[in-house]
Amino acid sequence: MMEGWIIVDYTKYTLLYLIHKVLKYYEGAEMLSQLLANSTSPLILISGIGILLLVISNRITHVIDKTRELTLKMNKEHGTTAQILQTEIRIMMKRAHALRVSMVSLCTSILSSAFLLFFAVLEAFNEGVYHYVGSTLLIVSVLGIAIAATALLKDVVYSLHALKLDLHEIDLEEND
Repeated sequence: MMEGWIIVDYTKYTLLYLIHKVLKYYEGAEMLSQLLANSTSPLILISGIGILLLVISNRITHVIDKTRELTLKMNKEHGTTAQILQTEIRIMMKRAHALRVSMVSLCTSILSSAFLLFFAVLEAFNEGVYHYVGSTLLIVSVLGIAIAATALLKDVVYSLHALKLDLHEIDLEEND
C-alpha cells in the first residue's frame, strides 16, 4: 500500500470526457430547438383562430340584433311587407346557423391545436413517438378552419340575398 499518497481521478479532465459534456449540452439544445419548432405552429393557429372567433362573435351579435329588429317591424306590418320581412327573418336564421357551424368548427380547431401543442412537447421528449397523433391533430385543426371558412362564405351569400330583398323596390340594372 501507498500510504500518504493522494490519488487523483484524471478521467474527468480528459478530452473524451469534455467532448461527452459538449455533446450532452448540444443534445439538450437540439431538444429545446425541436420543442420550440414543434410548438410554434399550434400557438400561431390558436392566436389566428382567436381573431376569427372574435369576428364571428361580432357577426352573431349583429344577426341577433337584426333579427329582433325585423321581428318587431314584422309585427307592425301587414301584407307584402310582412312577407318580405318574414323571408328576411328566415335568411337571418340561416345566417345564424352558418355562423354557429363556423363557431363550433373553430372551437374544435382551437381544441385540436391545444392538444397538438401538448403532444408536440411530449414528442420532443420521446423522440417521435407521438408523430402520427400530432399529424392527425394538425389535419383536424386545418379542417376545422376550412369548414369555418365555408360557413362564413355561406353567411356572406345569405347576407347578400337579404340585401337583395331589402332593395327589392330598386331596379339596380337601370343604374348600370
